[in-house]
Amino acid sequence: MAEALPEDCLSHVISFTSPRDACRAALVAGSFRRAADSDLAWEKIPAAGLPPDYLQVGCSGGVLFH
Repeated sequence: MAEALPEDCLSHVISFTSPRDACRAALVAGSFRRAADSDLAWEKIPAAGLPPDYLQVGCSGGVLFH
């Protein structure tokens, strides 16, 4: 079902979550992974408590899984 939604729609929805939930969403399916790793999602996710380079790290770096 997620493949039926455009990636930018998924990114928009993910942008309303926490960083931890965005990374969890990335584990659901490839389409969620691409959406969660997009700049669109991370530009809107609240950055409180994140390292200064969080936009470069995203979910791929594993930092947010701790």
